[in-house]
Amino acid sequence: MAVNRIPLYKNNYITLTQVQPNQVQETDANGTPYFKTLYESKTDIFLNKSDIISVAKLWDANSATFINGRRMIYIKNMPIPVIVSNSYNEIKALMNSVDENDLYDSGCSCSS
Repeated sequence: MAVNRIPLYKNNYITLTQVQPNQVQETDANGTPYFKTLYESKTDIFLNKSDIISVAKLWDANSATFINGRRMIYIKNMPIPVIVSNSYNEIKALMNSVDENDLYDSGCSCSS
């Protein structure tokens, strides 16, 4: 028999390092201006680690490369990813450390 479980919201806050993309205009060898995205401005982001739903390398479509030292994390109820400088393994370990028993309750106040 399946057990009904009630979702809980327990605070399990952490601080990661968010990276803000900045557009800068540069000029190529022919003197043609173009825009380049830099991922250097950093700030702390404070969030519930239970809300992180995925992590991936950051792909820059303009340069058609992955950006070294930058990851995207998707956070529950946010439509766009957050760019961070924390390592993939660090974020994956945070996600794996979330205990399912901290997220749900059986709803039973029965005595055994």
